[in-house]
Amino acid sequence: MPDFGSKSTERLLTLHPDNQRVLRRAIIITDFSITYGYRDEDAQMEAYLGGFSNKQWGESTHNVMPSDGFDLAPYPIRWDDVDRFCYLAGVVMAVGHEMGVRLRWGGWWDKPKDYGHFERLRS
Repeated sequence: MPDFGSKSTERLLTLHPDNQRVLRRAIIITDFSITYGYRDEDAQMEAYLGGFSNKQWGESTHNVMPSDGFDLAPYPIRWDDVDRFCYLAGVVMAVGHEMGVRLRWGGWWDKPKDYGHFERLRS
């Protein structure tokens, strides 16, 4: 059965408790890595300046603690395999729905698509 590695576990602990519950259940279904949870100012600006985020510090759901935003990648990671990212999104979204946690997936966005990004929607 898949389980989180040390880096994913470290990142998991930066997430909002609802996100943690969803991901702890989703990892039982399919293997994935948590590539980002909370981003401090330096990490957010690095992502922004590097073109990996269109949000500056303070604008991203990654910038609150505990983090509403998180990034995942199917394991083993192959960044160009969109089908595996879509499958993972289906698992995460279904688990979130089942648990009553409202999520938004970056793969639904018009531009730019962000297949690894998820956000907890606040009520």
